[in-house]
Amino acid sequence: MASGARYGGRNPASGTCGMAQFINRPSEYYAYGGNPNIAWPQSVAMTNYMRCVPLDARILTRYGWKTCDDVRPGDETVGYNPLTGKSAWTKVTAVHQYSAVPVVRLFSNRVDLRSTPNHRWLTEKNLQPETFAPYRREMLELLGWIAGDGCIGYGLNNRGGKRGKLNVTIHQSKPQYVTRIRELLADIPHTEYQQSDVAPPVKRADGKMIQARYARSAWRLRSPYARDLLRRSGYEAGLETMVIAMSSDQREAFIAGLLGADGYLGRNNTWTFCQNDGPVLHAFMLAAYLTGYWCNPVNSAGQKHIHLGSPYVGSGSGFHREDLGFQPVWCVTTELGSWTAEQSRQIFLTGNSGTATRLPPPRTSGALN
Repeated sequence: MASGARYGGRNPASGTCGMAQFINRPSEYYAYGGNPNIAWPQSVAMTNYMRCVPLDARILTRYGWKTCDDVRPGDETVGYNPLTGKSAWTKVTAVHQYSAVPVVRLFSNRVDLRSTPNHRWLTEKNLQPETFAPYRREMLELLGWIAGDGCIGYGLNNRGGKRGKLNVTIHQSKPQYVTRIRELLADIPHTEYQQSDVAPPVKRADGKMIQARYARSAWRLRSPYARDLLRRSGYEAGLETMVIAMSSDQREAFIAGLLGADGYLGRNNTWTFCQNDGPVLHAFMLAAYLTGYWCNPVNSAGQKHIHLGSPYVGSGSGFHREDLGFQPVWCVTTELGSWTAEQSRQIFLTGNSGTATRLPPPRTSGALN
């Protein structure tokens, strides 16, 4: 039997969507190495790890992502409240690790995750206002433009080698977005100027390589305003922490700025965000998940392309399955019976309850309380 398994009934606070289902019959347990002569309590104990994930998965908390070794009872994560049909912050009440249990890989054209068998996942809207500074929506969109098309640096100071004034600059060449940035900066102290740039070389039909020059607009925010903006928003402390503290409206505005800077609208009228792997990409995916999108990351030309989709519940239909043998896994128990996890740059809602099939369908609107 897996080490660490506990006997007893179900978590009385459980009962959410986006989680693994209970083992419904002994054969589901025996198929993964269980002794057919085992006592019933051991079968119950085995169900405890049936909602677990491998050790590389992380849990979302109010202070960012934590590993299985870092999270503690009393930490809070984002779960699902079946009574309200909305997501909510929920306390972690226990952390469980098991040394060797069956793990499977379930994958499709949208999902590629590893877990114990019979898992389901859900993305759900939205995180309610938290502790973020009271900015207008336009300021959060501006922060998205700074993260995507901006440059943050410090000038040189000849006095004792200290840093000079803060420089926050945004660059853009597409006419429709130049107009939008000007609208966002209408009441903000800044300087606008023009730059000349060279496009990547292109081979003509006759084989000759040519490079076109084009003009782009640039805006430099005045240093006192820029310093106050980044300080109050928590931008420099960490983009993911800043995203967690935003309200739903603020987060949507931040996403709008990022998509304008580094996104494109596809033929099927869905957005794709393109960015190198790093803090900006991770912040975008977290913001999109908390806003109710399913993020489907794809590698393309050395970048990550994040296709935004509708909230998604895994039902098993259309999935391919690969048995990965026995591996160490972990999970948490929360007051709501569910928690937000990240694995291989995919964010999903999972849980520790066996009553999902008896709940009404979750809503896809509203706010996280």
